[in-house]
Amino acid sequence: MINYLKYVIVNNWSFARYFRLAVAVVIAVEAFMSYEIVLGVFAIILFLQSLTNIGCCSACIYIPKKEKNG
Repeated sequence: MINYLKYVIVNNWSFARYFRLAVAVVIAVEAFMSYEIVLGVFAIILFLQSLTNIGCCSACIYIPKKEKNG
């Protein structure tokens, strides 16, 4: 399980993942500056979505391909 999470976090970065990460950072900075807890929770959710490559509808979830042995 840990190896799978490492693989998902490190590989297959797309524009959507970079965009979610950038938006999460911007929202986190704004939440920190304005002392908004709800905004901070939203930033954490976006950050975790970008790290694990899971969209809000799980449409971007990574499913590993099975290797052929022969």
